[in-house]
Amino acid sequence: MSMYTRKRAIYAKIESVSGTMEALTGIDVVGIIAYDVKFTPDIKMFERNPQMVTLSPLAPLPGARSGKFTFKTELKGPGTAYSATVKPAFSAFARACGLGETIVTTVGSESITYQVASNSIPTLTIWSALDGEIKKLYGCAGNVKLEANIGEPAFLSWEFSGVFAGVADLALPTVNYEMSTPPWMLSASFTLDSQSLKISKFSIDLGNKVELVPSMNSAEGWAYARIADRKPVLGCDPEAGSVSTYDIFGKWRSGSVGSLAIGPFGTANYNKFSIAAPKCAYTQVGEGDRSGIYTYDIQATLTMNTGDDEFVITMPK
Repeated sequence: MSMYTRKRAIYAKIESVSGTMEALTGIDVVGIIAYDVKFTPDIKMFERNPQMVTLSPLAPLPGARSGKFTFKTELKGPGTAYSATVKPAFSAFARACGLGETIVTTVGSESITYQVASNSIPTLTIWSALDGEIKKLYGCAGNVKLEANIGEPAFLSWEFSGVFAGVADLALPTVNYEMSTPPWMLSASFTLDSQSLKISKFSIDLGNKVELVPSMNSAEGWAYARIADRKPVLGCDPEAGSVSTYDIFGKWRSGSVGSLAIGPFGTANYNKFSIAAPKCAYTQVGEGDRSGIYTYDIQATLTMNTGDDEFVITMPK
């Protein structure tokens, strides 16, 4: 029987113990509306190339087993009051990318904040069901890139590495989806270094360096994945202006830093976002062209103020 590529679900759970796979059944199957889901397995093969009386090869031996899931999701909230159990569908994925989660449940002033962290970063068990087939990773850690284009929803592009636990036959589960509508990028202010800029798109790559932890104790050769480093980078395409108004090349040459503020955007309660970074340092300013208008192609590193504060997403009521 044929299997349909659009009939796919990806879901995850924070692991109680890093590197110990969780069973994802029943209430754990809180799905996330995902685009472009792809699974890439990686089994290290030992090539046996001894000196023999023949040129014929010996069969290679499979060794350590890992894999990656990549996919995109909409940046959106649940649309109902935040609580310990009511969070964005991307919550677990964000935490495993090193974004600490703070929830305020005071009635009328509820909010959720995601802020970069260096400690207590959990790992995930991630399963992906593809119309009758299930692929499993555990001990997953990842990276996320926020991408937004004018007039469209913002997207979160995820890449998770973990320990490959195999593939099996399994009927598609009953999935509880977050059915709120994502806000789109209109009436969303964008201010960089106190300059209100005309942009058509921006991206923020958290820049996590993810490594797998080797372990001979593991049947798969790996214990789990972890975030070893990060370097968040902003990209955007503002319309150029005069040097007297804002000397962006002078700022770059001098190593000057400035704050970033995006939003708030979104109008529905529990589905609004603001993004902030206290210090952005230009690392590249190139020439761009938007329908005949001179623009800058900017890259800037998001840097710390006091530490673990270089990137913050706030979701107010």
